[in-house]
Amino acid sequence: MNSQHKNNDTAKLNKNPNRPKGQGIHVTVHDGIFNVGDPLDSNIEGFTQSSQAMGYPPINNDDIDYKKNVEMIYDKYALEFSQNTKEYGEKYIQQEITLFLSSLKGKKILDVGSGAGRDAIIFQKKGFSVVCIDLSKAMVALCKEKGLDAFEMDIEQLNFQTGSFDGIWAYTSLLHFPKEKLPKILRKLKKILTKNGVFGIAMKEGNFEGYKKDKRYEEEMFISLYRAEDLRLILEKEFEIIYFSKTVVDQEHTYLNYICRIK
Repeated sequence: MNSQHKNNDTAKLNKNPNRPKGQGIHVTVHDGIFNVGDPLDSNIEGFTQSSQAMGYPPINNDDIDYKKNVEMIYDKYALEFSQNTKEYGEKYIQQEITLFLSSLKGKKILDVGSGAGRDAIIFQKKGFSVVCIDLSKAMVALCKEKGLDAFEMDIEQLNFQTGSFDGIWAYTSLLHFPKEKLPKILRKLKKILTKNGVFGIAMKEGNFEGYKKDKRYEEEMFISLYRAEDLRLILEKEFEIIYFSKTVVDQEHTYLNYICRIK
């Protein structure tokens, strides 16, 4: 595949041998709220389960809402998705990852809609303490297998205390929500960032909202595509944009990358 990259600067946990020493986080739960404490030398034990082997039937979107649609597809195709995108971070967005990490004032990162932990494992290997959340059980399982702290959690119902994280990374996870929900989600994410918190977000470029067939999996998934200017205006209501770039993978896949800071 040819690519073009355009940029414009403008939880106590069980031990897991897969984790590098010193990269865990102490996460406790009180009254349903996740409290992110100091780093640990331990992690939740992962488990192995092939989502494809679970025998999911074809997904009928007439019987489910958009959120269930996304959850079911990622549960069904978790291994395939992980395999198909495993090199994306290092191949296409090294500059964005480097800038995001170098802009942080602390070590705690929340990877929102982390998938199988593709980017989170990069952060962890660089010495950062990462918590992954995803709606998909299968994706969370794959994160745990990598030695990552991972939890099933709905982005719209975040259970973290105010100021829990120095950085939040949301690479193409928020595109699975209706556009009208994005401003409220951004406010929720902003609340759990520290005073100098940094927010990394990417969306797929376009001008669409609804169900669209993913040719890789022959399933229709709910997706919102954004024009760069429209997304900029939404982000600037909550954040200061410190970096923007476009990642062009092919004619159907162009991604809008933003690194932001709390105003």
